[in-house]
Amino acid sequence: MDIHKLKVFITVYRYKSFSKASEELRISQPTITEHIKYLENYLGVKLFDRIGRNIYPTEQAHQLYEKSINIVESFYNLKNLVKDENYGEIKLFASSIPGNYILPQFIIEFLKERTEFSINLEVSDSKAVIEKVINDEGYIGFVGTKLNNDKLDYKVFRNDEIILAASRKCKIPDKIGLSELKKYNFILREEGSGTRHEIEKFLLMKGLGLNDLKINLIVQNNEVIKKILLQGDYISFVSELSVREEIEKGLLKKVIVEDLKIERNFYIVMKRGRTLPLRYKFFLDYIRSQKN
Repeated sequence: MDIHKLKVFITVYRYKSFSKASEELRISQPTITEHIKYLENYLGVKLFDRIGRNIYPTEQAHQLYEKSINIVESFYNLKNLVKDENYGEIKLFASSIPGNYILPQFIIEFLKERTEFSINLEVSDSKAVIEKVINDEGYIGFVGTKLNNDKLDYKVFRNDEIILAASRKCKIPDKIGLSELKKYNFILREEGSGTRHEIEKFLLMKGLGLNDLKINLIVQNNEVIKKILLQGDYISFVSELSVREEIEKGLLKKVIVEDLKIERNFYIVMKRGRTLPLRYKFFLDYIRSQKN
């Protein structure tokens, strides 16, 4: 028995008329009659007495009506609850560069327009973000590198350049050769970082590995890396977005490395085949509508 047949019964009961129920529900009168007969056969009781051109609910109809009202109302409330996504939390996972330097402004502006939503942003490294998406802990992530996995879809949403940064106090020329990288003390992000993954990939293309560099410090936080760079003893490959303000203020400088330009994309990562809730679609549509 489907919910529609109960709705037909309720309408007939209220109007005490098959024809008026037909007009109200916009279905044919024979179909109305068929639904009522189905209910009577299914329940094994007579629901309406037909006397002349009038119909009269039986005692069983009175009992069924009281129960049916609650059942039908509960069903449509449940249906509306499942369909209504114009509120609620949007859970976002992001690696450090998107999470700290790109998404915050987008989130602020989005929430000004869509006050019915809230956003929970969790920042870690790219590998951890991707694992959360794979393990269904969230619908979408924002990362700085792609890890091959046939369960995932990646969409580009922002571009970036990884540069060699140093303090103005650091004794390093403004332009150096690739082989000269081995002379200086490096600070780098941890394994799992999208920035580190991209650096390693590009250096290998030039015949260099991270083992060829003097890596004295491994740090998981970009802000800590910048503070250490400002002391003048270390250099680091970092996202241009993360040090733009310090370069503009003259605190850090970009060191040109001959024959090395590291450009990369930031990606929205989602698990292939997952149905995205409407509130997440609203946020992604907003992100995609914004220019870099």
